[in-house]
Amino acid sequence: MDATGADFDMCVASLKERLGANAAAIQCPIGKEGTFKGCVDIIERKAYIYEGDKNVAPTITDVPEELKEKVESLREILLEKLAAFDDDLMMMVLEGEEVPVDLIKKTIRKAVEKIVAWNGESGFVPDIIVGHFPNPQIEIVGMLKDVYAKATMGIVM
Repeated sequence: MDATGADFDMCVASLKERLGANAAAIQCPIGKEGTFKGCVDIIERKAYIYEGDKNVAPTITDVPEELKEKVESLREILLEKLAAFDDDLMMMVLEGEEVPVDLIKKTIRKAVEKIVAWNGESGFVPDIIVGHFPNPQIEIVGMLKDVYAKATMGIVM
């Protein structure tokens, strides 16, 4: 996300438009290109701010005020997509109830393609990847081998 030309929203739109992917963001970046400083976990509504060394775990804070509306909009889109995969979650969404984080994570594991805003060159693997991919060790290894190719295609993981 810190590379010149990196555009998370464009990547999400491209996945949907060009590939017909049933994708939903589970993170959104804080900044882009030279101003990229972290990501917001849309599910848990927490911000992860990288300070200096990218191999060190980020500082966890509240969602920046300027991103709260966007995060809630992305979360709503995510929950609407997930509702097709779990009846309990669907009823909670339809009734306007707060959906528990553990139910969201459980449903994500079996549902949609995940889109994360992660600096693939970092030695630090975000908890969001470990928590949401069915077998993160296998999938992360696969992503790391092909990070450059995905970044040049505009799919930044």
